[in-house]
Amino acid sequence: MENPSLGWARSLVCGFGSLFVPIFAERQAFGPIPAQDVALSLVMMTMVCTAAGYVLTRSAPLLLTRLLLRLHPNLQLKDDVWEEV
Repeated sequence: MENPSLGWARSLVCGFGSLFVPIFAERQAFGPIPAQDVALSLVMMTMVCTAAGYVLTRSAPLLLTRLLLRLHPNLQLKDDVWEEV
């Protein structure tokens, strides 16, 4: 008979491990992905990356430059960078 506390610990370890390595109780089909699914994934990722890029470059003046200066406060930038502010 299995110790109940070990069953709980095992399920906790398996649950945490599934974040890094997918663990499924039943077998999962594996094989080529249909072209329509690949195309949809590419379109969706392009839209997400475009939206993120737009927000990071257009929402506030020089947002990326200000974030860079927070990480490296002693960084000396050319005056051309600050002309848009």
